[in-house]
Amino acid sequence: MKKPFFITFIIFSLNYSLSGQANKYKELENQELESGRKFLKENRLDKAIAAYERVLIYNPDSKEAQRQLKVAYTKEKALKENKSFVTGSGILGIQYNSNIKNSNKDLLADKGYQGVATLRHSYFISRNFYLQTDLMGFYKNYQSLKEEKILFYSFHTGLSYSKNSFVYNLGLYKDSIDYGEDYKVKSFGITPKLFYQYNSDIKLFIKTTLLKREDIQSNGTSKYVEGSIGGNYNFGDVFSYSATYGEESAEKSLEYISKTTLFFSLAYSFLITNAFVSYLKLTSKENNYKNRQDTIHTFDGTLNYSLFNGFITQLLINHSQNNSTLENASYKKTIIGINLIKNF
Repeated sequence: MKKPFFITFIIFSLNYSLSGQANKYKELENQELESGRKFLKENRLDKAIAAYERVLIYNPDSKEAQRQLKVAYTKEKALKENKSFVTGSGILGIQYNSNIKNSNKDLLADKGYQGVATLRHSYFISRNFYLQTDLMGFYKNYQSLKEEKILFYSFHTGLSYSKNSFVYNLGLYKDSIDYGEDYKVKSFGITPKLFYQYNSDIKLFIKTTLLKREDIQSNGTSKYVEGSIGGNYNFGDVFSYSATYGEESAEKSLEYISKTTLFFSLAYSFLITNAFVSYLKLTSKENNYKNRQDTIHTFDGTLNYSLFNGFITQLLINHSQNNSTLENASYKKTIIGINLIKNF
């Protein structure tokens, strides 16, 4: 009687052990897939190749790892041979935005729906030169005291040159915000940047922005000069921390004369999840308010799921709150949405 029981116990133990081992391998496979996507997006090709090769150890039949490994090797070969190649991504999304002002009556400010389209294109001209272009469109239909619509677009392009641990970038920026008949604003700017990659985990930067903004309604023109310095630090492949300090001054501004910015953020990326927490403090001296202070806390979270042929669906949630000494500028809002992403 004891023998059959003992054999059954051994078989059950083996099945349990094999099942646990399979789950462990699947978890490691997903972790390496996410690392590979991240490194490939950042063009850290050596780390992307290593991650996808580890995936194939856990699962030799992984189609995504086979496809992306081929892409990474192609890019690496092009860089070694000083040839050009193109990479990028496209995003389409719809979001619900609820913005509630922190006034005495807690009035609803701009609750509504918004659509977002983004195209990012990187053209690697050679090993040292590359051109990156971002194009973003934003349409928002919201309900305030009356139903209103906002159309926003931004275009940013930058030429970068890398040498040793330094990257020199010169960018051009243009955007337009159309609130209908009530308010229209156009901006154009130039942004020289210098990056220093101390090692694979630490990056430092210094940036200057020269910006001209036109208020179509009042025919007013403002000129801004901004300077900032900061850095990023990666805690392995999961956490990253960044900090920025900036100063901005404006000539003939309709909004403020000077502004100081202090920004901290902590990002988390693991498997199919990403989270981002930030703290932003603005101190500005305005025309009508000598010392205005804004403290903005933000949380971003995303859940990504790979579909096929490089397509990814993304669920997102964003919550931010601004506590301002200027009551009308205080707000709290939550954005919930879904995006479809295509990497190429």
